[in-house]
Amino acid sequence: MQNRVLILMSTYNAEKYLVEQIKSLREQRNVCVSILCRDDGSTDNTIHILKSLGIDYYTGGNLGPARSFMDLVEKCSDSEPNGQKYLA
Repeated sequence: MQNRVLILMSTYNAEKYLVEQIKSLREQRNVCVSILCRDDGSTDNTIHILKSLGIDYYTGGNLGPARSFMDLVEKCSDSEPNGQKYLA
């Protein structure tokens, strides 16, 4: 069984580099990568890009980087499909 990694990503107006970043994350070797994204109130096309790439995401008000990531950490325990654990 391949190791699984859950990548927590907070976005805010990230359209310029988001496609390239997601592509890089998905190309990791010897590991099954899942991505959970929290959008921190983007006003550009970030949400559209996340949808088009099939990324699991949710939105929220602008918390700033630190609080946005903490919100992701709190939510990630609910993101483990089929009871599988992710590498830390």
